[in-house]
Amino acid sequence: MYYTIIIMATVVFMDLQMIQLAENETLRRKEKTFLAAIAVTVTIGASCEFFGYYLNEKSMDTIVLHGIVKFIEFSIVPCIPILYCLAVDFEQRSKLRRNIIAGILSINVLFELISIFTPFIFYINDKNVYVRGQFYWIYVMYYLCGIAYFIYVLMKAISKYQNKNILSLIGIVTFFMISMVVRAYNSDIRTDWLFMAMAYSSFINYYSDMSLKVDVLTSLLNRRSYEHHLQKVDYPTCVIQLDINNFKTINDTYGHHCGDICLRVVAETILENYKKVAYCYRTGGDEFTIIFKRGEMDIITQKNEKHDLYAAINALNENFTNLLETKYDSYPMLKSGVSYGFGVFYGTINSAIEVMQDSNNTRFSDGTLTDALRKADERMYEMKQRKK
Repeated sequence: MYYTIIIMATVVFMDLQMIQLAENETLRRKEKTFLAAIAVTVTIGASCEFFGYYLNEKSMDTIVLHGIVKFIEFSIVPCIPILYCLAVDFEQRSKLRRNIIAGILSINVLFELISIFTPFIFYINDKNVYVRGQFYWIYVMYYLCGIAYFIYVLMKAISKYQNKNILSLIGIVTFFMISMVVRAYNSDIRTDWLFMAMAYSSFINYYSDMSLKVDVLTSLLNRRSYEHHLQKVDYPTCVIQLDINNFKTINDTYGHHCGDICLRVVAETILENYKKVAYCYRTGGDEFTIIFKRGEMDIITQKNEKHDLYAAINALNENFTNLLETKYDSYPMLKSGVSYGFGVFYGTINSAIEVMQDSNNTRFSDGTLTDALRKADERMYEMKQRKK
């Protein structure tokens, strides 16, 4: 009875999740398609396990049905982590990668098909009881490798989105691992599908939240995320304001599609140059803001030979300019370049202030965070005027 309630709760929960997924407006169509496929797969897998459990020791007339039910369950479970990967990585997956994944999963299906006729991954004995086969570990390895690949793909996505909400990822992976460890430890404890449903719900919440924080065009963090982060900045940091020179002229001359390409190229270069030390945002049409992470201003200052913070920040900005210039041949419409300015905020933590000084040992905070943002904006427009 307890097991029946768990499976029923899992199936109903997944149905509710699919309804919420259909109404979700933050995810794209292809993402929702793969996520819906996960929900269907979990529902089918849980149902097959349920029927397989209740067919144990029943009439021998049901032995074929019992074998088919277990075949379906064992065939689709390793697909679940892969469907998660496809939902996250649907834009990047190549035809070769798709074919390799399909081939690996097909081999698993072949193993399960063999198990219907001869003991291999599993078998149904002469009392119509499901028994793990000698090579059950192959099935376990398939599932664990799928989880490992899912973690790899998700870590790449998190890196792309600047490592936001990484604790939520740990929770999702924990649910996956618990479902496998519990079953491996004691096959009579049948809560793995419930844990999978929890992992699915956590993933939907995590991925929807991540999508809300990202600018669709540039993949930088968006204005909503920027304003939320500003409320939490209480540490010494540097803020950099940046925009594209003559962006209106680019749009008027070459069209908005070309303008979008310019935005993406600049955003890619921003990430290439600043992502390790700062959060990078698109805050307006062609406007970008970079906010240093906690502790990074100390680090770049200490790396400078003279402990000169201004020199360290200028060197980082000049490196960005050099990186962008290497792309002018491919994107000549960007030759007007960009303008930028920065401001420094000491925050409420001043344990590292002693190393935050210029070569003349003069401290140079630009005041409050609002003052630092204003100063960065002023310096950016000064640079713009000089270029004009």
